[in-house]
Amino acid sequence: MRLLHGATSTDDPGKIQGAFTALFTIARSHDFPPTETAGILGPHQRNTYKAFLPVNTAAAGTDKFPRIEIKGGQYATFNVRGDLRQTNKTAHYFYHRWLPESGFKIAGVTGFETFSGNPASTPYYQLERKIHIPIEPAL
Repeated sequence: MRLLHGATSTDDPGKIQGAFTALFTIARSHDFPPTETAGILGPHQRNTYKAFLPVNTAAAGTDKFPRIEIKGGQYATFNVRGDLRQTNKTAHYFYHRWLPESGFKIAGVTGFETFSGNPASTPYYQLERKIHIPIEPAL
């Protein structure tokens, strides 16, 4: 799956919502109606948040849009709702409690989140988000 994206900072949930609003406007003006959304939290990349819309590879064949491909594989998932502090607390639990006892380790591919609602029209902290973390067997 290839994804069109826009980047912003995780420090301001309003900017995350604004990134999706801008992305939806661009997508609609180029006949890629937004149907699904995803976001990538980049805590190791200066708290960069990337807002994504899945697009058909043929439809987005032009190079004028930034694109990334999320590879298939095995993902651990967990749900979270609330502000970024709640997201961080939940991720901390996942990394320090669930992961060490699971027999898995983090895989070297991109993790992402998906949403229960529209992140362009619903405040980030009100959305139920499913976090997808790439994993592989530890041994």
